[in-house]
Amino acid sequence: MGAETEIADREEEQPETDEKRQEELNKLFKDFKTEIEKRQVLSSDNLDKSILTYSSWGLGISIAFLKDFVPITVANNAAFLYWSWYLFSAAIALTTLSFLISYKGLDLSLRHAQEYYLKDNENFIDKKNCYNMIVLKSNVVCVILFLLALVFTIVFVSSNLEKSAIIKENEKMSKIDKVTKTTHGTAMDGLPVSLMQAKPPKSTPKTQANPGAAGTPPAPKASQNNKPQQ
Repeated sequence: MGAETEIADREEEQPETDEKRQEELNKLFKDFKTEIEKRQVLSSDNLDKSILTYSSWGLGISIAFLKDFVPITVANNAAFLYWSWYLFSAAIALTTLSFLISYKGLDLSLRHAQEYYLKDNENFIDKKNCYNMIVLKSNVVCVILFLLALVFTIVFVSSNLEKSAIIKENEKMSKIDKVTKTTHGTAMDGLPVSLMQAKPPKSTPKTQANPGAAGTPPAPKASQNNKPQQ
């Protein structure tokens, strides 16, 4: 009888032990799920910020490259630059729009929670949130747009590096030529060198006239009426 009683007690304790174990497993899973969801939200926020920041940088770098290195009128593969601008702009716009969609998703999740907890509606325990699905898909699209824009920007810049070096070298030689012409043709104060070098001739001292010298007219002879009387 004692053995049978002990076996019966064990059989009664076994379900209780299994239930406690299952409750502990459920609690661990719930905590793990909560942590994962927090990390997903944080990762999504960082992704959105990164796309906004890097897309803005990409636009700024491409515009600066045109301004300081290669004019668009002579650039190679200009279509790649235009498409990179379109894709960067689309990534920025879609990321900005996803913030609004995410806000709508949070509002809908709150209403689902009210239905489940406050109204005891079991249908809302696993109710899908369409806004969350849209945000997830938009993040994927934003990443694709950003990567394509980055590739187009790299192709455009790399195809114009050689031309940019040639243009810079030509500009440098042009500046050297201008400096050389200015140094040889114009004084530092902006006056032509020929004006500064022109000097008046030195004045020579006047010599006294010599009566016997050639070219001097002879003195007039004295008149006979003016002879002295003896």
